[in-house]
Amino acid sequence: MPHAHRWARPSFVIARAAGARGEGGGRGGRGGRGGTGTRVRPRRGRPDESTAPPSERRPMSTSSAPKVASKPKVASEPKVKKSLTSAGNAPTTVAFADLDLCDESLRALHEVKGYRHATEVQDAVLPHIMAGKDVLARAKTGSGKTIAFLLPVLEKLKRTPPERRGGISALVLSPTRELATQIQEECKQLLTFRRDINAQVVFGGTNIRTDVSRLKSERCDILVGTPGRLIDHLENGDVSQRLRSCDTLVFDEADRLLDMGFKPAIEKILGHVPAGRQTLLFSATVSPEIQQVAKRSLRPGHVFVDCVGEEESATNLQVKQSLVVAAQVDQFAVLKSILDEHCAATPNHKVMCFFTTARATQLAAELFQQMRPDVIEIHSKLTQSRRTKATERFRDAARAVMMTSDVTARGIDFPDVTLVVQIGAPSDRAQYIHRLGRTARAGKSGEGVLVLAPEEDYFARDDVRDLPLAKVTPNHGEDDAAAVAAAVRRVDDRTKAQHYAAELGYRKGMLRKMGWNAERLVREANAYAVDFMGCPEPPPMLKSTVGKMGLKGVPGLNVVSQLPGSDAGSPGAARGGGGGP
Repeated sequence: MPHAHRWARPSFVIARAAGARGEGGGRGGRGGRGGTGTRVRPRRGRPDESTAPPSERRPMSTSSAPKVASKPKVASEPKVKKSLTSAGNAPTTVAFADLDLCDESLRALHEVKGYRHATEVQDAVLPHIMAGKDVLARAKTGSGKTIAFLLPVLEKLKRTPPERRGGISALVLSPTRELATQIQEECKQLLTFRRDINAQVVFGGTNIRTDVSRLKSERCDILVGTPGRLIDHLENGDVSQRLRSCDTLVFDEADRLLDMGFKPAIEKILGHVPAGRQTLLFSATVSPEIQQVAKRSLRPGHVFVDCVGEEESATNLQVKQSLVVAAQVDQFAVLKSILDEHCAATPNHKVMCFFTTARATQLAAELFQQMRPDVIEIHSKLTQSRRTKATERFRDAARAVMMTSDVTARGIDFPDVTLVVQIGAPSDRAQYIHRLGRTARAGKSGEGVLVLAPEEDYFARDDVRDLPLAKVTPNHGEDDAAAVAAAVRRVDDRTKAQHYAAELGYRKGMLRKMGWNAERLVREANAYAVDFMGCPEPPPMLKSTVGKMGLKGVPGLNVVSQLPGSDAGSPGAARGGGGGP
């Protein structure tokens, strides 16, 4: 049973690795990167959001540094002001005006962003980055890390005459379109008083010809993009040529880049940027896979800055966390009850409801949009245009409810989120914490509710048993169930079929944890389709889809050679049946 406990705060320790090289390190070829480095841990950790699972909580360096002495020298702690000036972490006493920043950047920070003091992350990494060192930083979303890597890039460009800036000087890799867009927007704000520097963004889901035209007609000093679209440009344009002048490479949300399968693309991209560049790698966790990327991309003498600390699987201390266990057929009624109660008590409510698959998100949106005018939908099955509009609408709304998949779990900063609801077992502990971190930001309070089916109790028992989740009894009534039943009858049959397939695909990967076999998985899914969604029979699935899920020959499936009303395709897609975000 999850229970509350006291979180420890790490001290700010700086340890010098033996054999680490001097300022900037060497600039050898890519194959020689890695080597030794410096290890830095921040003075104060502020529990905020994204954290490592238990196996990754120990701060790790990719360098060959020896263990830190048992009683390392502790730097004096800065006094922390009560007010916050950046996204999510407390400011230090370090004023931006005291840093070696150009007047234009300083003015943008003060007048456009409203920031006067650096956050703890910025204070920890800026001196090393501006000194030219490669940096591996373990930092949470919302800690001000975007400004931490953009400011040095802009300062470096300031020192380079325009006539010498013929190509792309900085390349920033982002795991998602939304985060890439957010980084570019932040960069544009910092460039408010600069006309000689321009940043562009490229990502999939848009017309690549538009990208090519814009890249040719407008200057591009800083390019932000997702790995897949960058590969398209590298293979079919002059971006490869223009990257020869790239002197800064940034990996943002590096752990998520790897989680989403971008490692091969990263390897290709590394082959197109100069070996002597400066590389900055930001990640919420430092797994062995992240260490491999760091070894491949960072120069000897790099610095490791841990802005999270050992205490932190830290969910924000200000987040009240609750656990509700309810049968899957009752979960939408439970969600309705939760939303009604919270929204009535919180006039300026902003709620994010996370689901395990894109198709579950779609069904929830179609269902709740019949009952609430403020419901917004976002997931990977929407066009990029609709995703962008949904993101902007939720960010700007005074009150709203967003039905979302994990495309918004990290990276995107939505202000004033009052409640996070998670329906179904997250894939792991880190995903739970990343989602929860959407609320209680910038010093504000927030609340999280996790709704699990009885067969998913393994997650509460094994993954988050040490977190302060209070188990509460579902309080939905007959009116909630009746309203949901009426709404689900009006949901499009194709949406129901896609949700059915996606649930099979997602839960197939959880069979061992749930203690089920494939036969029970299909039996329970069919009961859910008939009893909750009102389907007359189990929704049809293509033979090829069933095979990809590993469910061939399992009794109870409605296998067809062609789906009704379509020539090809299946209700599901990623994750063996539509489980992608």
